[in-house]
Amino acid sequence: MEGLFALADARLLLWMNHWLAGHPWLYGLGLFLTDEGADVATLGTIAWLWFWRASRSPITRQASRARLIVFAGAGMAAFVTARLIAFALDVDRPFTTYLPVHGTPGAFEGLRTYGSFPSDHAALLAALPLALFSWNRRVAWMWAGLALLLVVVRVAVGFHYPSDMLAGMALGLAFSAAAMRLFDRSEKVHATAIWVAGGFSRAPQSYALYGLGALVVLEFAMHFRHVLRLLFVLRSAVAGIVATIAVMVVAAGCSSIPRSAPLDLSDDGVSGLHVVKNTQGETLLYNFRTVERGVLYRGSDFTRTRGTDAAGSSNDQPIAFQDDQTFAFLRAMNIRHVVSLAPLSDFHPEEGYLRYWTERTGYAVTATSLPVAADQAYGTTDRSGLHAAAELLDIMRRRHPQDGAVLVHGEAGTDATGVVAAAYELARSAGRADGNATWQRVRQRCVVSNPVCGERLDALRPHLMFLARL
Repeated sequence: MEGLFALADARLLLWMNHWLAGHPWLYGLGLFLTDEGADVATLGTIAWLWFWRASRSPITRQASRARLIVFAGAGMAAFVTARLIAFALDVDRPFTTYLPVHGTPGAFEGLRTYGSFPSDHAALLAALPLALFSWNRRVAWMWAGLALLLVVVRVAVGFHYPSDMLAGMALGLAFSAAAMRLFDRSEKVHATAIWVAGGFSRAPQSYALYGLGALVVLEFAMHFRHVLRLLFVLRSAVAGIVATIAVMVVAAGCSSIPRSAPLDLSDDGVSGLHVVKNTQGETLLYNFRTVERGVLYRGSDFTRTRGTDAAGSSNDQPIAFQDDQTFAFLRAMNIRHVVSLAPLSDFHPEEGYLRYWTERTGYAVTATSLPVAADQAYGTTDRSGLHAAAELLDIMRRRHPQDGAVLVHGEAGTDATGVVAAAYELARSAGRADGNATWQRVRQRCVVSNPVCGERLDALRPHLMFLARL
């Protein structure tokens, strides 16, 4: 993702998502509204329109049903077209990327991870209010407000970018407007729709038509899964059509995040202690380094080697967690937040150790787990170093000076901490005119601890620069 529009798109998404995720009960309500609630409201409205007959309106029920049949066809076409375009463009959905999208446990389970742009739900939601003006303007305006709410909620829960929803809405409006225009101005379309609508009142064809209608409702409930499968079988025939329908709509810019004075990157980044040891000479923490003094430190993982007690017997506790010396070091450095990039199996003992000594001393140290997969230190997935960097930047932006310093650490050799540190250094240096020179200094500070990380970091440069500007 590059450019100002993509930056504004991500900023707006994260602002909405973090606000909603900060209110779990509202987030849960949003999940219901954007899925089951929207489907029930849509089907309920269509059922009402099917039996609609205003006492003072010259429109007959058959004419009303004819218009509804045309609109239903347009709505389904808009939904399926949006889904086909999304599959063709294959844009990852926000919650699968390295962006720090938050949600309640299980919120994203079972969801499609690809095909984010454009949103098929937005296409359907936008099509309905426009068509409703042909029946009842008050209901149309009510549905317009509901559709707008559902579009916003779908972004806030982290399912789509704002641009996904805008593009989907544009597609839905276009299909709905075209369908209503055809019904009003094309005699052939109008006559055909009237004939089909009349068939619902004549036996025995009404039985077949209502059965077909039930299948359409069932297919709608499954989001036209079987229709899409059929189109995929015929994808070679429709590929050219799909390619011509794609419409790119992007969100307006957002104001930049206030930043303090740029970070001084003049040194090589190797300052302070390199190896933290206890009074017995045993290593507690490898490669401890300062990223920004008093604000952010980095290091490799806490030592996990089994130690021995004073009598020479085996000690089941990791060296770093066998007494209070590791905690005393954190306290001496005014570190109050420890961020672990290690697997959860390594994080749990660490969390328990910090909680124990927090309760014993009254000096509060928070532990956060951002596990990075062993092969994803330089990846771009939701288990990558980039994702951990995005989450850490979010933590640092919410941090206040009185909150103390932050330590981020990970497994030695993976160097996900290098990616995280680079993202922070770039974010703190954003706005400098000497962009390339700044990048070279950030790169050199990473190479100091891992000579092979330079080329891998270069490959992530566009993503890191994007994160720095969020």
